Amino acid sequence: MLQAPPSFQVPIRVLSSAVQAVAVQEAELLQLLQGSELAVADIYPGSQDTISGELFFALMGRLQNLRSSETMALEMGANTQLSVMWPLNEYFLNAPDLYSAMSAPPEFQPLRVPFLRSKLSLEQDYFKIELAVFVDVESSLSRSLTESYFLIIQKLATRYIGADIPNCHFEFQHQRPSYSDKYKDYFQGDVRFEQNHNCYYIPIEYARKSNPIANADAYLLARDICQQQLKSIPNHSLTMADRVSRTLLSQPLGKMHEDAVAKALFVSKRTLARRLDVEGKSFRQVREELLAELASVQLRESQASIESIAVLLGYSDVANFRRAFKRWYGKSPNQYRQSYLQNQ
Repeated sequence: MLQAPPSFQVPIRVLSSAVQAVAVQEAELLQLLQGSELAVADIYPGSQDTISGELFFALMGRLQNLRSSETMALEMGANTQLSVMWPLNEYFLNAPDLYSAMSAPPEFQPLRVPFLRSKLSLEQDYFKIELAVFVDVESSLSRSLTESYFLIIQKLATRYIGADIPNCHFEFQHQRPSYSDKYKDYFQGDVRFEQNHNCYYIPIEYARKSNPIANADAYLLARDICQQQLKSIPNHSLTMADRVSRTLLSQPLGKMHEDAVAKALFVSKRTLARRLDVEGKSFRQVREELLAELASVQLRESQASIESIAVLLGYSDVANFRRAFKRWYGKSPNQYRQSYLQNQ
């Protein structure tokens, strides 16, 4: 199991959203919070405070016991109000296409769910969203996190497209639960259990589907707000991979190598590698994922030449950038940009 930072914090609004989604009443809330030093007023919508990850998961486990419902996580995911994700929801709903929209959760997950990480990839027939849980919790709670997350992402995708998306499918690492027959009432597509990864597959033709109601100014403003909020997160609440990404972005890209990043984070190169390995990452993987995402954004949102983007990303030889990009996305930068523009 991958590990979140030992002192990571979870926004109270995430807990508030969870208890609202399963219709917890005040008397139940008092029981839930007993001995936690939290008052009912602390859970009211609008709170900007945070609680420790340890307390969050203790309360979520207590909520499961309080409700004694096997399908609680399904109800929670299905009933979560997207408005509680502000400003992420505005960034998402005003994105120019579904792929850009879906980049919001992975990019800004530390703002809401620092114990989860998702990764996007474009395959031949599908747009894949892969989820990893970064905390060592009971299998039932890990299953609940995955169920809820994918239902929220499904809701976002459906809201963006304006209708249910056909021919999707889901893969879960957990075993088939006793209530698996209920999945069909919540998930729009086939569901497979005991898989190697947790994944949500959307047909590729929807990835570049343009957003007819996108507001470019609102999109950029929401992204700026998210970025400012992300910068305000204490470093100790970030994963080591997040810290490496932040460090790489603090200098001209291509100028910082693993030794320099380790030094900037006050650890040895060996310690950095070991801590990244605990999170299922390597320095090269973190750097490549960052460069791939930045390249994608520049190709989609700017008119910069391929040569200029290569220089921006620290490549002295544009041919090396082209090879790297084809490895990341399965097509050349020009093909990627043309494919995006054709789907606008």
